[in-house]
Amino acid sequence: MSPLHASRSTSTPSGATSTDSRDAAALMADAISNFLNTEAENAESGADSFLRAYSTLARAVPKPRRRALYRMMGAALAAAAEREGLAGAAAGDGDGETFLAALRDEESGLRQRDLAEGRLLGAAAMRERLGISRQALSAALRAQRIFALLGPSGDYLYPAFFADPGLDRAVLEKVCRALGGLPGGAKWEFFTTPKGSLGRKTPLQALAKGRIDAVLAAAAAFAES
Repeated sequence: MSPLHASRSTSTPSGATSTDSRDAAALMADAISNFLNTEAENAESGADSFLRAYSTLARAVPKPRRRALYRMMGAALAAAAEREGLAGAAAGDGDGETFLAALRDEESGLRQRDLAEGRLLGAAAMRERLGISRQALSAALRAQRIFALLGPSGDYLYPAFFADPGLDRAVLEKVCRALGGLPGGAKWEFFTTPKGSLGRKTPLQALAKGRIDAVLAAAAAFAES
């Protein structure tokens, strides 16, 4: 195991751990590797890897400073592009607000792709898969036993993995509750992003292997950061 993944987790003032920054570094390396190994015309398909890396990195920073971090990242990208003679190529061109808007637009596009490829489901499809009523789905959402993301059209989208017969729905609901009141996007990030504390497996992969306690511990740490 490399020192990157073997070193112990330490807490930051925000409640996040140094594992967050190590995970972000690993995710960024993976994103760049994926980009280099992807055909040019399909390069944007790896954008979600960069989004996950940015988001994971931000979680290692106290919440009041995250907006400033994104501004700094936008300015740094613009400066790097200018140094390479690619002025205007970096998202935001040094404007933090534009950079954030670009990330939001990119995330919206990714959600559309997740929907098209069946990773996310509309409310009707989710109810059909689970065999529950509209009222039951709404109750599960209020009780934080399930979560939803805001889709590109402003409607709610639900993770298809809640209806995966290979996963224990009761366990998924328990993990979801452990994530508390986090936004749906943050919960989606948790379930689908590899974590150093889980041996570079996603929580979904770890749950499939029966590592319930480890995932619950990771969820609690994620919710506090």
